[in-house]
Amino acid sequence: MSNQQKTFSLKFSIYTCLFVLLLLGPHSDVAAQTTLRVGIIGDQSSTTNLQQSYQVLEKGVGILAKENISCALHTGDLLESSVAPPDFRAQFAQATGILDKLGRPWHLTPGDHDVNPPPPFVPDSKDRSREELYRELYRQREPRLTNTLNHSFDVSGYHFIALNSQEHLNTDPRWGVVFLNRISPQQFDWLKDDLAKHRNARGIIVFIHQPMWYYWSNWKPVHELLRQYPVLAVIGGHFHYDQDEGKLDNIRYVVVGATGGIIKDGSRDAGHVQHVTVMTITGREVNFRLIPLEGSSPLQFTPRVDMDRVQAMASVLDGLFEFGTQNSICLKGNQLFSNKTEPAKLSLVPVGNPIELVTALTVELQGNKLSLLSPHFVTGACEQITGSGACLLAPGARVALSNTSSVDLLSRFAPLPPLWESGLAIASGSTVAVGDPVSLKIRLSFQGSQGEYFVEGVATTTITACP
Repeated sequence: MSNQQKTFSLKFSIYTCLFVLLLLGPHSDVAAQTTLRVGIIGDQSSTTNLQQSYQVLEKGVGILAKENISCALHTGDLLESSVAPPDFRAQFAQATGILDKLGRPWHLTPGDHDVNPPPPFVPDSKDRSREELYRELYRQREPRLTNTLNHSFDVSGYHFIALNSQEHLNTDPRWGVVFLNRISPQQFDWLKDDLAKHRNARGIIVFIHQPMWYYWSNWKPVHELLRQYPVLAVIGGHFHYDQDEGKLDNIRYVVVGATGGIIKDGSRDAGHVQHVTVMTITGREVNFRLIPLEGSSPLQFTPRVDMDRVQAMASVLDGLFEFGTQNSICLKGNQLFSNKTEPAKLSLVPVGNPIELVTALTVELQGNKLSLLSPHFVTGACEQITGSGACLLAPGARVALSNTSSVDLLSRFAPLPPLWESGLAIASGSTVAVGDPVSLKIRLSFQGSQGEYFVEGVATTTITACP
């Protein structure tokens, strides 16, 4: 082949490739191989120590700053809105100063703790003072904001939409008056227009604070709109634990966990972990890498089916506050009594199994000043006792109502018998005082789709002086 023929053949191949790329368009697998890395940060609030939460946030920011990300998304609850305006401004300045250490652009979507007004709690509150203050402060950092908190932006040909799940203040798609938690007609119309303008984006990512799809009737119109466009993923926060919803109409729904906010007591896959996330988008393929802040082994998303079970168990353990009123322990001399004459004893009542799987219950005394005397599970209360001393509760045992939001025990209808009982004495060589706590660690565990999950709670009563 002559040099002239070779030149012509090379030019023909180049022009042919260019023609194919133009013909296939911007969403083809050939043309859309840009890889984009995006950091995702979860909640800091719902905590008694916001400064401690910001220390965790700073650690997460430090990790993401080394991950070669193009930008970062914050899924809301950066602040505690119940404080006075000067403190609110100080929080915003401190928190955004930490985010600036990413060295990359970052974007917020409002959380309930960012914009809900101070008490009293009123569903669908009309007090928008904190929302207005939040918008004023964020608008200084995000000029695309107008008079609303929903907004959008583009990165490397991908389109990102920050939806506002807080238009109806003091509402939630899972707890409280769920019917009120919905996207307003005005935001829906904005979303419809924004999606239409960006239908030719390489892909679209939606992020929001509250996973509003938990009340599907209100979310369905939004999903039906999203599915008409190249939406790749919808990302939520708010729950303070990670979970994977899977895909619906090729849209991936995920929830990221906390980056400083309060977390569950239990196993790591049951929500006992602080983390940040790196989302990698290549073409229309989206992958997530969860990075635990304690530097341990990689973290995987927990399937929703298991996290719903975990949440129900956590709701059961929320009822342990009743333990104190059910167990009166008093001190006389250096002896413990349940009243002036009866030897001290403990009984565990407010626990049941809210899920459809067999659940193991264990009870452990905390501290070394006290000793249990003949601890045992009550005959007939358990399906069986394991070799490790765990009581196996049958599916639904002792539970009247159970869903992903709340659990009521059968005690709402009639007194429940104890599950576990024990005598109680002061350990040899120890002394106790009035005001000392008597605490039991309660663990509920089950075998889920990805192994064992457990959550823990503490049942506490306080030693008083015998009359």
